[in-house]
Amino acid sequence: MKSQRNLDTILREIDARQQIHDAIMRYCRGVDHRDFELALSAYHPGATDDHGFFCGSAEEFLRVGLEAVSNLETMQHCICNEYVEFDCDDEDVAYSESTNIGATLSKTGDAYNLSIISCRYLDRFENRDGAWRIAERKVVLDWETEGSALGLSGSGFT
Repeated sequence: MKSQRNLDTILREIDARQQIHDAIMRYCRGVDHRDFELALSAYHPGATDDHGFFCGSAEEFLRVGLEAVSNLETMQHCICNEYVEFDCDDEDVAYSESTNIGATLSKTGDAYNLSIISCRYLDRFENRDGAWRIAERKVVLDWETEGSALGLSGSGFT
């Protein structure tokens, strides 16, 4: 009986980790493609997001944020590391830290500008009705750089 309970725990954790990974990927893909509904599906209703320049509801952040990046030629989020830790007191709570290397390409006249950032998403995930999604997000900026992107063009990106 004990080994079966351990197997059930292991399977629940594997499922949770996959759902957490999928939520992070939906957020990134949604923002990169300016797909509000897809990005929002990474969050539970009522979730909060603290991006430093914005702190409030995740839904409002996405509305404001996607509008702010609508003029970019392209944008890409690349998740490099994901670490998930489950709350030892509440099996329906997990904390994750994901490293994002993000790039944006903007154009002013004939000049292109490339911005690259590294940040970490510090997320509190909750399992509600079998769905692991972000309940709280805080973004920590590690570094950023930007400059001319001579020779680069966003025309090949979709």
